[in-house]
Amino acid sequence: MVIRPIATAALAAMWILAGCNDIFSLDEPVLDPSCEQGLESCGGKCVDTDVTPAHCGGCDSACEIGQACSSGSCILSCVGGTTSCGGACVNTQNDPAHCGACDNACKGNELCAEGECGLTCGGETTNCGGICRNTQTDPDHCGGCNMTCQTNEVCLMGSCGLSCPAGKTNCDNECVITSNDPAHCGKCNHDCLGGTCKSSLCQLASGQGNPAHLAVDGNNVYWTTWTGGAVMKASLSGGDATLFASSQWLYYIALDSANVYWASAGADAVMKAPISGGSATALATGHPDPYGIAVDSNNVYWTDVSDGVVMQAPLAGGGSITLASGQSAPAAIAVDSANVYWATNGGGTVMKVAIGGGNPITLAAGQEKPAGIAVDGSAVYWTNYVGGGAVMKIPLEGGTATALAPNEASPFGIAIDSTSVYWTNPSNGTVMKAPLGGGSPTTLASGPKGPWGIAVDDSSVYWANYEDGTVMKVAK
Repeated sequence: MVIRPIATAALAAMWILAGCNDIFSLDEPVLDPSCEQGLESCGGKCVDTDVTPAHCGGCDSACEIGQACSSGSCILSCVGGTTSCGGACVNTQNDPAHCGACDNACKGNELCAEGECGLTCGGETTNCGGICRNTQTDPDHCGGCNMTCQTNEVCLMGSCGLSCPAGKTNCDNECVITSNDPAHCGKCNHDCLGGTCKSSLCQLASGQGNPAHLAVDGNNVYWTTWTGGAVMKASLSGGDATLFASSQWLYYIALDSANVYWASAGADAVMKAPISGGSATALATGHPDPYGIAVDSNNVYWTDVSDGVVMQAPLAGGGSITLASGQSAPAAIAVDSANVYWATNGGGTVMKVAIGGGNPITLAAGQEKPAGIAVDGSAVYWTNYVGGGAVMKIPLEGGTATALAPNEASPFGIAIDSTSVYWTNPSNGTVMKAPLGGGSPTTLASGPKGPWGIAVDDSSVYWANYEDGTVMKVAK
């Protein structure tokens, strides 16, 4: 009775070991009946091998760092709205090789925008309905696609404006002839200040007695006349020229915020008068031929051609100081925060001396009748009136002088701003400018008779025509 169960158990064991490998193969996974359908037991956990990086496609088949598991395969993991395409993360919203989806490439002349291929437009053009349009000039797409100008308008710089016939210019939606319009002389909004406009040049005043030198501030332009010996002014807001001072024999003129200053050979004096109006007073007397004049916040400076001296006097009044003597016909003068600069018309030199006094220093020698002079924060500029004529430049500390404009007719008056140097050529009647750093000169005006003194402000150039008695203005 006992032997039968033992034998039965032994036979069962032998049967399992010998003949049942087809049913219980050790090479096949054993599904854990506790995992839901679609999941697999890996290390005692139910996982989805289609998306689990540690068990991608099967238990313990781990993806590399930086990869994700998709459909049981390891792929590149992309972030920031990018998609894995061909082993690289791309933005299918703007990638022309994968526009909207992997491998959806745009054509050669197309770009990808918002996941769609479209026309590529270059320069200032924009894709408007599949056509490249210049929204700066296209009246049907002015400033943007489908923004249409009216029938009588043109598109300029992305804005619709009045369409003007040949020979006229649109200035503030008005068609004007800029060659003779005093409100738009030479270009839009260049106002002649009550003067006339001829050949694109403003005539601020006429009938002046040989106007010579001039200066300009934010409200008025001032000039001196040799015949009649007057200081004149005209408002920048328009109106006729008015007499500022008379009974003088005048050369150069200078300004500060409160006063007008001039050199009066007729009175043997350096004079000043309030800009607001009032009597002229002498700052210094007993100088037979004062010529060039300059002013800073403390002093007035001048040259005397006959005495060959460079002088200084306090604006508040007091005795004059000789800064330099023995100069050969010192003419035009300029000043900065440290030094006084002048040109010797007879000696052919450009000089400087410290405001507080000291030995004069020669910056340049061998010049051909240097006439006008100007200074900025880095250099001194002057005109050589004869000998081929040139506009010159030298560093403030000295060095090699260079010609900004060689072979000019007869450069005389000079003025500068932050970018350019301006000068007059009396012999051929031209007003010129050139870059401070060097470059080709530009003719601002031709035909004036005897342009002499010159001045500039932010928008315009002013000069005096000595021969025909006019004061002129042109846009920079």
